[in-house]
Amino acid sequence: MSAWWEGLEQRVAAWLPAVQSQQHAGCYRLAREAFHPRSIDATSLALDLRLMLGQPAALPGALDFFDSCQDPVTGFYHEPHREELDASVPRIHEMSGTYFGYQVGAVLLALGRAPRHPFAFYEALRPSGRLERYMAENMPWDRAPMGAGNMCDHGATMMRANARFFDSAWSEMLQRMRDWLDAHQNPATGLWGSEAPQGKNGLVQAGYHLMRGLHFHDDAPPARCERITDTTLASLQECGVFQDGQGEGCHDMDHFVVLERMLRYTNGYREADIRAACERRLHQLRHLHREDGAFSFESRGSITNHNRHEVTAGLAQSDLVGTVFFMETLLRQLRVLGLPVAWRSSVTHGVPH
Repeated sequence: MSAWWEGLEQRVAAWLPAVQSQQHAGCYRLAREAFHPRSIDATSLALDLRLMLGQPAALPGALDFFDSCQDPVTGFYHEPHREELDASVPRIHEMSGTYFGYQVGAVLLALGRAPRHPFAFYEALRPSGRLERYMAENMPWDRAPMGAGNMCDHGATMMRANARFFDSAWSEMLQRMRDWLDAHQNPATGLWGSEAPQGKNGLVQAGYHLMRGLHFHDDAPPARCERITDTTLASLQECGVFQDGQGEGCHDMDHFVVLERMLRYTNGYREADIRAACERRLHQLRHLHREDGAFSFESRGSITNHNRHEVTAGLAQSDLVGTVFFMETLLRQLRVLGLPVAWRSSVTHGVPH
């Protein structure tokens, strides 16, 4: 009897054309039934998924769309429907543009294609001490560590694109970020920020993102990998979503990418526990696989809000966020278990090694 994930890459590839935009060549919408006919979010994730599946991804229509949506002042990307966001709260627009800058930047890095403009938002942080002060004062480590970790990944990815396509001196900024993180790592949890506001899950999501953009990308292990493993396994027990038919993409992907990397970096610390967690969840994820061939972000249906935009009504359908996230989750689980994987790692949310 074949495993449920065998041939998954073929089923996902057969589903992907269903979310192509009917009005805009090369662009995508987040789900078959979505609120917008195309989006930066969907198109960047679709190109990522095409890369995961080994399909051509440098679609001219998509790249032209990205160029048309980039702010020449900050370098951030904004949706054509950005007016849906509250104009009275500039921070919302900044965080949305930061997220899309990271997601599009990661795809462009993989394609070797420069953005139209540099990511100039970070230019003010290049003088000595300013980046470090920004990380200490502007990233909410004690209020919302998830957000702080995301900010690290997003900034690092855009700085990496600046270094690749515009000015190699930007690489020095990445080392400064790692140096700051090394000095602020919690020796007890191995992660960053306060556990109080968002629990161990918040620490794991923060750690996943900042390590993805700064450590995993360069295959540079952080310190205290054993403590990171302990905290991540403890978080799995606390989350309460890792059951048959339940869950959502962030919880799964964050935890299992971190566990797979830590197992590799520690050369086997708590391998039996990690393998058991992977095997248990690998079989549970069958219940999150949709009849249309791919995955929805949430067990009850497609993702409803992503990066501050309302995107779908949450129907029982697959979406691009859930599909990329769960395909990355499965890849990490299968690697831990020594089983073959027929697709590649995500360039926006995975590890290039």
